[in-house]
Amino acid sequence: MLLFLPFGATSGFVSVTIGYLAKQQGLGDAAIAGLVAINTLPHTFKFFWSPLPDMTFSRRSWYLVSNVVSTITLIGLAFVPIRNDTMQMLRTLIVLNSAAITFLGMAVEGLLAHVVTNEERGVASGWLQAGNLGGAGLGGGLALFLAQRIGAQAAFTTVAVALLGCSIGLKFVPEPRLPRDGRLGEAFLSVLQDLKETIFQSRAGLLRLARSRFTRACASR
Repeated sequence: MLLFLPFGATSGFVSVTIGYLAKQQGLGDAAIAGLVAINTLPHTFKFFWSPLPDMTFSRRSWYLVSNVVSTITLIGLAFVPIRNDTMQMLRTLIVLNSAAITFLGMAVEGLLAHVVTNEERGVASGWLQAGNLGGAGLGGGLALFLAQRIGAQAAFTTVAVALLGCSIGLKFVPEPRLPRDGRLGEAFLSVLQDLKETIFQSRAGLLRLARSRFTRACASR
């Protein structure tokens, strides 16, 4: 739960805290929705780079680097005024943060898969989701609470440092040495092959794709 808090916190931070502050600054709904959408974008396509944490370095290393990058971008957001003329900078920092946090999430999930016993995986998965939802409340609600009382810069920095502190959980999670079969290029090709089979050779995949397109068409109307 502790390790997964930053994963949920960044989505809550953007959708709640930045969304509220942007509204207070007079930004329109479309601009705010764009910030939330670009935060979701890397999560939509993260399966493309999912082999990286599995095939390179250690998951603990990926977690630490990802959390450091996430902290830097969150602090960077603290010093960018939320205005129409700074939207491009806000988008850049948000998408960098979101991309970094996808690696953090994959690192934690990989540790869970290889460290937790079969008997404890259900409980561990429940706590993982508790960290996800609790993080959304921490990154959204707490950051907004602090921003209204001590200012956005101090609030953003405080929350960012607190989330970096979640890395202390790595001290209590050993990572076994696992053999890495195959090459990175082969792993990426395997992902593309799985995607192709899911979409074009699976009836369920086709139904999900059709449903997604129908839902988007209805929403656009």
